[in-house]
Amino acid sequence: MVLVLHHVVADGLRGVALVASLLDRTPGELADEGAWRPKPAPTGLELIMDNLQRRWRAIRGLRPSRLLRSARTMRALSHAGGGAAPATSLTGPIGYHRHLAVLSNPIAALRAAAHTRGCTINDLLIAAVTAGLRDLLSRRGECRDGLELRASVPVGERAGSESGMFIARLPVGVPDDAQRLKIIMQATTAGKSRPDQGVAGIVALPASLARLGVAWAKRSAATHINLYVTNVPGPTSPLYFAGARLLQAVPLAPLVAGVRLSVTALSYDGQFAVSLLADDSMPDLPVLAAGVRAAFDSYLNAVARSTH
Repeated sequence: MVLVLHHVVADGLRGVALVASLLDRTPGELADEGAWRPKPAPTGLELIMDNLQRRWRAIRGLRPSRLLRSARTMRALSHAGGGAAPATSLTGPIGYHRHLAVLSNPIAALRAAAHTRGCTINDLLIAAVTAGLRDLLSRRGECRDGLELRASVPVGERAGSESGMFIARLPVGVPDDAQRLKIIMQATTAGKSRPDQGVAGIVALPASLARLGVAWAKRSAATHINLYVTNVPGPTSPLYFAGARLLQAVPLAPLVAGVRLSVTALSYDGQFAVSLLADDSMPDLPVLAAGVRAAFDSYLNAVARSTH
């Protein structure tokens, strides 16, 4: 079964929930045996009327608060990331081919490792990616003291706040692992408390302004960020399709806007999978993957030593 969803349908969190709803919770679960027939396709006139009604509802739904939010969004777009990201080989024209590396770790062990350090699993993910990037850029001769890469990190909806994103500064130029994690923890805490509605808020803009925002993102994203890092929580129990158990869930985020690397994490049934996706300009992706894997191993080994 191949299921393709455009990102306009749902963000990562809702997309995972949508796909999970199409699968079964138990191997013996049966679908409704009733015959299903699709509704007739709408006529041209029905499509026109539906479009006019949608636009009229949008006009009636305009509120001062939404106009203010639109103004904040456009202002955030113009100042996203606080300036240009450092120039590296991680950004540039995207090729036609892809390199993929997938890492997996038990989520319970990662949760224990995060607990011992007073951080979150997401902090460990960003720190591991930072360690891998340090190895990669050192191999390429691009790592230098004080180098800070910028990663776009989404923030899901929580009570009292809307979804958004923040620019996480990755201290690749810091050699000490513990110091890098401390810097990342401070950055993520600050970023989550006040996520930038700029890029992620494009979808909430009126259509005409949203088009301007999308045009900006396509043109300017590569100058403001070096990579994408996304972590989406998935189902905690196994899912089934026609009686067969879903063994592994591998997340993939597309490469867009001249950014050649995306890091996507997804938890499923006790496992935490991390996908590193790059274009054909990164044949050395195994170097990055080895660095990320080594960082995760160090977190887990530290917990194992403390329990003995």
